[in-house]
Amino acid sequence: IDSKYIDTPSVAIVQARAEIVRMGEAVQLMFNDVVHSFRDGNLEDLSKWRQREDIIDSLQKEITQFLTNVMQKRVSPEESKEIASLMRMANNLERAGDGVENIAQLIEELHEQNLHLSEGGMHDYELISAEVGKFLDLIVIAVQKEDQDVMVQAQKLEDEIDRMREDMRGNYIMRLQSGMCTVDPGLILVDMLTSFEKIGDFCYNIAQAVAGIK
Repeated sequence: IDSKYIDTPSVAIVQARAEIVRMGEAVQLMFNDVVHSFRDGNLEDLSKWRQREDIIDSLQKEITQFLTNVMQKRVSPEESKEIASLMRMANNLERAGDGVENIAQLIEELHEQNLHLSEGGMHDYELISAEVGKFLDLIVIAVQKEDQDVMVQAQKLEDEIDRMREDMRGNYIMRLQSGMCTVDPGLILVDMLTSFEKIGDFCYNIAQAVAGIK
């Protein structure tokens, strides 16, 4: 972001949007590294999340400061609304990054305690992570293309991820009762499901900002 464009809001907004797309791509990379590292048992990829999280935090601070500076100049009501939407996108991407961080820490916890998910638990992890990955892909493209029709697909993904989380928590209780899994890894899976669902919520918030609803 170049501060010399602060006095030209229309150009500044285009620059900020491009940086938010870059931030979204950093969240996607972090998410894919973490999700695949657990699936493949590759701890080397898992360890990259800290570096990516720092980058995402820095981008969010820079974008927010830049847009705050632009807001203090003469902006039209339309530009003011767009700047508020862009800030919301950046904030929710940062929170999505925090959600990925939570999942990475839970995977580390499993490894440190030499715990393993049951076959059913691993199956649920695969399903929900794929759905959340789709949601991240959707919103990054929507931000880039300024796709105001994003809400139809976003609503479907949001509902599906919420439903998955509830069903999968029920699956865990059933596996526990039938002795197919043990308590400790199962509780970590339940925490993972919560983090996946929260990432979905943040993606939904971004979709709303892109669509101009909030």
